[in-house]
Amino acid sequence: MPGGRVDRSEFRCAGREREEKGERRSRASGQQLGTLTVAGVIQMRRGRARCSDGGNCDVRLGRSSSVSTQRDEGDSPAGQNRPLTIAMSAISQDFVEDQFGLGLIAWAVEEGIAIIKPMGIMIFNVDYASISSGKQTLCSIILVFGQEFRVAQQHLASDADISALVEIEKIYPHHFEFFMDLHGDQPVSACTALAYMKSGGRVSHAFSVYSCQLRQPNQVKKLFESFKNGLHEVSSSLDLSFDDDSVADEKIPFLVYLAHFLKDDKPNPCEPPAGCLNFRNIVAEFMKSYHHIPLTPEDVVVFPSRDVAIENYLRLFSPSLAIVDEHLTRHLPKQWLTSSAIEWKIHAYPVKKNDGSRMLMLLLPFDTAGEGRCNRAEDTVTVIEAPCRSDLLIELVRKLKPQVVVTGIAHFEVVTSAAFVNLLSATQDVGSRLFLDISEHLELSNLPNSNGVLKYLAGNTLPSHAAILCGLVKNQVYSDLEVAFAISEDAAVCKALSQTIEILEGHTSVISQHYYGCLLHELLAFQIGDQHAQQERQPAEVTPQKIIGFSNSALTTLEEAEFFVPELKDCSVIHMDLDRSFLSVPSAVKASIFESFVRQNITDSEADVRSSIEKLVGNNYGLPGDDCPDIAESSYRKEIVYGSSCLALFNKLIICCVQEQGTFFFPMGTNGHYVAAAKFMNAKTLTIPTNVESGFKIEPMALDAALEDAIENNNVFRPWVYISGPTINPSGFLYSDNEIKDLVSVCAHRSARVVIDTSFSGLEFQTDGWSRWNLSTLSYDICLCSTLTYFMLGELSLQLTASGLDFGFLICSKPPNVELSFGSLSQPHKTLKYAFRKLLGLKNEWDGHFSSPFYSLIMEQQDKAQEWFEQVQKADKGKFSNIIMEQREKLKKRANKLTKVDILSHSFKEDFGFDMVSFFCCNLQTLESCGWDVVGGDGGTSMLAKPTAYISRSFKIDGFEGELDGCNIREAVLRSTGLCISSSKWTGIPDYCRFSFALESSEFERAMDCIIRFRELVLGEEQGSI
Repeated sequence: MPGGRVDRSEFRCAGREREEKGERRSRASGQQLGTLTVAGVIQMRRGRARCSDGGNCDVRLGRSSSVSTQRDEGDSPAGQNRPLTIAMSAISQDFVEDQFGLGLIAWAVEEGIAIIKPMGIMIFNVDYASISSGKQTLCSIILVFGQEFRVAQQHLASDADISALVEIEKIYPHHFEFFMDLHGDQPVSACTALAYMKSGGRVSHAFSVYSCQLRQPNQVKKLFESFKNGLHEVSSSLDLSFDDDSVADEKIPFLVYLAHFLKDDKPNPCEPPAGCLNFRNIVAEFMKSYHHIPLTPEDVVVFPSRDVAIENYLRLFSPSLAIVDEHLTRHLPKQWLTSSAIEWKIHAYPVKKNDGSRMLMLLLPFDTAGEGRCNRAEDTVTVIEAPCRSDLLIELVRKLKPQVVVTGIAHFEVVTSAAFVNLLSATQDVGSRLFLDISEHLELSNLPNSNGVLKYLAGNTLPSHAAILCGLVKNQVYSDLEVAFAISEDAAVCKALSQTIEILEGHTSVISQHYYGCLLHELLAFQIGDQHAQQERQPAEVTPQKIIGFSNSALTTLEEAEFFVPELKDCSVIHMDLDRSFLSVPSAVKASIFESFVRQNITDSEADVRSSIEKLVGNNYGLPGDDCPDIAESSYRKEIVYGSSCLALFNKLIICCVQEQGTFFFPMGTNGHYVAAAKFMNAKTLTIPTNVESGFKIEPMALDAALEDAIENNNVFRPWVYISGPTINPSGFLYSDNEIKDLVSVCAHRSARVVIDTSFSGLEFQTDGWSRWNLSTLSYDICLCSTLTYFMLGELSLQLTASGLDFGFLICSKPPNVELSFGSLSQPHKTLKYAFRKLLGLKNEWDGHFSSPFYSLIMEQQDKAQEWFEQVQKADKGKFSNIIMEQREKLKKRANKLTKVDILSHSFKEDFGFDMVSFFCCNLQTLESCGWDVVGGDGGTSMLAKPTAYISRSFKIDGFEGELDGCNIREAVLRSTGLCISSSKWTGIPDYCRFSFALESSEFERAMDCIIRFRELVLGEEQGSI
């Protein structure tokens, strides 16, 4: 992130008109002078112009035969303040690439940026026979930096040859502009001009001089340097033309920061679910510097959006009655607003208004006790809409006594603190929690308007029953890029909100946090340090005991589930417990991401990933697409929904299951976050038994027996079956084509909805004897089967090697009786859709080799299969597909290192001169050799292991003491070594823990050392017998 303070004057394009000094003669002959891209895009060309120091830059475009740089008065010290001249040659350019000419101007701009001083001026002397369609484009490219201050016409030399331009006009639908006299205003084409010249006439053409000054010169220089250092292929997409200076003020610093972030060859950082620590630090510093509120990063929790924050807040407390601002209910679940489980009684209360008093009819939840409580299902939320005006809202609060109030604040009331103080008092009196949204009033400006809520917080501690919500949506560049953060000074609430995000959302987009973090950093750079001491804040009043706590299902889940472990005080944590990849991101992926943010005006078609995803699942799993004749003739079309994470999409399916009173069936050995999410939202769950002999796969007979028993004995009306495949998370085993078809057939027979989760697939590395999926060859059409509703979850970042940039998708057959609600779902930004569409195109090209009938035929001939594969890989060397293969090979080596012990020769000592046992002991870097029984490891990023040698052993260390088992061994390993794994509590399999090995190389080696160290601490002298 850019450091230091920034001069505000650098954020404005100077563009001042300057007086021309001296006559500048043209040397143009009417030859083609280069190319210029459409829509004002600066198309960079590599050049060799150099200068020892920068000053004013005089750029002449003429017909010299070479590119040179020279000073008007030599290189003597006396001439150092003189303009620098870059004489650009009339090099022939590829006209197919760009049909408008004048591309050497872009080349000159690039050369000028590299050598000019920050406040230097570029002067363009442009002699050209311009194409009429390109004049406006030329103005666009120049106005990126400055403005034109002289336009004139001059005669062509009598011997000028413009026949090449005539030939160009014959090929392309554009015409060059010439004039039949020096003061003509009616242009003629090159063909007409040539005929006129041959008849003795004299032809003139335009001659223009432009003066321009760089907008944010230091930042622009850094941006262009990044193109030369690893991101050159993106340079052709750079667009720095801005109609509004405020847009440039936001976008250019972010592009510089993003280029620096992507250029660094660092692993994907491990950020907590509460939000990037750096972003929360910047938010806290912004509140302190601009609004004098002494917050800490621990008081800030980051959400993907404002709607997500509101829904998660309500799910955490599950109030029997909540009053929500009518402007904030549009994305809440419909059943919350139209609950049928409540008995209503009509009461009429007089509500005082400014224009007098009138009667307001209110619908109140009513029970026989008459205490304003309602008969409802456990953890069911009921929402009543309310006006935004504080006086009306307070009247509703005092009469209805809701448990939670979510509201905004009117524009005329935010100027002072009075309305906020009254809301705090009213909600505290009735024992309600207050979640106040000030998104519309939070200004990212160096001169923010008065805000009464923030004024109050500057002098008073926020009461524990209240929290503030700030949605960041007011940016000039990416209107749909959103991040929200909540402020609470109650540590318990902040921790619970963070854990709720981890269960229901995973985490917030890192790129979005980087963007707004960059904006806030720039604002902090403008802020002059406050010389006044921080005023002492008044303590908050004690919260009444009757205030609502966390819901029963949320409280149980938060107590039992395993969550992210932050950095320890004495050492850093090595995370082998996360469903994330920390492998390095390839340069091709970084370039696609950076290009998506560099581009302007990305069209909807360029960001449409539907067809690419359909091709992906068709190639990998044989799922028919919309172009399938049977589907095309059917009454419905598959629906594809995108989410910022696969976990967020899965939680929408849980909501659908709860709405239709269904039951989710999870196999024993499932992603712990998915099971925790279902329990958090109070969904009914049952377990499908599995065993270690089958690799914890679901067996068809076991699935059929579980469904039959549940339907007959447990009154299960609508079963939902979760299947992780082809790669099973967390074991890493693979379902074959026949195995998945058998399971889907059982679900169809029992009329069960099936959720196929492919989000952990795509990195299968041990595929000997494994058959790829082909769901199109089922005995029935999976897309049209009347007894089967399927949902396919997927995650693009893992199989596209784009770690840290989550992109989930959900494909579903949607019969009329299934209602899905995706209102508050946080979706990937349009720029990421553009980047992933490009990457999917590269991957689908590679996958097409393996989904073709030729591949199936040749794999039957094992002697030719390897030879064919090597030929395909050799042909693809250096391409994106090779990058995927490299990551698969890296994961395979790590899986082998964790599971296999090398067999050493009995003559080891005689051959190499040292004892085999001592060498063996110092190289025991596997789970098997350290007392763990390993299961799995054919694909994906994790495997299971049972701590056989450690179970029932007593162990004591700082912060831990007890007898080891499959649950507490996580804490024991963490306290003693700093390594964090997932225990059997997370996997759901007694005594089996999960190890995720998609770590950065040095972190993986540290993890191996921790495993050895724990063995030494617990087993001691017995280690040699393992």
